[in-house]
Amino acid sequence: MDIPRSTLEFIVCTCHILDLPHETVAAALVYYYRHDQFYRCPPLTTSIDVHAQHRSRFEKKPDDTLAATAAILLASKHMETPRKVRDVVNAGYWYLQKNREDRNYGYIHVHDERLTLLKDSLVTMEKILLRTLAFDTSVDLAHPYIPLLTHALWLHLTSTMTETDCKAFSPQFKALCELSWIAVNEAYLIPSVLAATTSRRNEQGAKFDPVPIAVACVYIAMRSLELEPPLSFEQWCAAPGDPPPTIMGVRLQSAGASIISGRSAPSPSYFATSPNRHVPNDPRRVEAVRFFIDVISKVLK
Repeated sequence: MDIPRSTLEFIVCTCHILDLPHETVAAALVYYYRHDQFYRCPPLTTSIDVHAQHRSRFEKKPDDTLAATAAILLASKHMETPRKVRDVVNAGYWYLQKNREDRNYGYIHVHDERLTLLKDSLVTMEKILLRTLAFDTSVDLAHPYIPLLTHALWLHLTSTMTETDCKAFSPQFKALCELSWIAVNEAYLIPSVLAATTSRRNEQGAKFDPVPIAVACVYIAMRSLELEPPLSFEQWCAAPGDPPPTIMGVRLQSAGASIISGRSAPSPSYFATSPNRHVPNDPRRVEAVRFFIDVISKVLK
């Protein structure tokens, strides 16, 4: 049984109200999915050590909206984009009230007793969420690999172009960056992709990692713009390595402008066959990329 679409939309819209970056939105979605799966499929063995008086809280699944709000609060802390508990409560409250027929929606006043009660409930829910996550807040996202791949792709495609041709190609590359970023954000709204992000906890953990998600998103963007990948599909799947620290913080909000400007990035030979940059003949990664291309393409159509 999939997560209700309304819950996913609540997380995304509340994060947007709080002006949280896309990486934080994705982390909140992953946290909520793990929490939801804890109650749907309780682990046979768990590392969660809960005091006897708190164990009863795990017998009944908490309210979905409250759990989703706690996931947002926890993600904002983990991704170092913290928001005040009061602001998180008000953002979620505003989103839930705005669709009411009476249109009497707004923020809860700071001195309103309801705000205190909701804040206490949210803090308690955050503690429960941490326990259902076994205090494992690590989350591997595909977002840092999008700038890495698009930058390397730009350097590779323009290595033989003149300056005039590069300027002519810039609008198309800008569209490529935008589509890649849209695809990776939409990917984290797909239950099967969220399931893949948590599969590292079981025996198939090596099969799914964030790199194939990024590879699939850039590949879909290239195909949408009718751009031919510079490598064969198998080579393309094996291309990315670890994202350098200088690339991790590059955002595509400027539609690739900061990437094209020449910040520290892979060399033009990034796509050349090299043991440092490739995982040659890795059928698991190729299979994973094909899987993500299939599921993400269906959503974007």
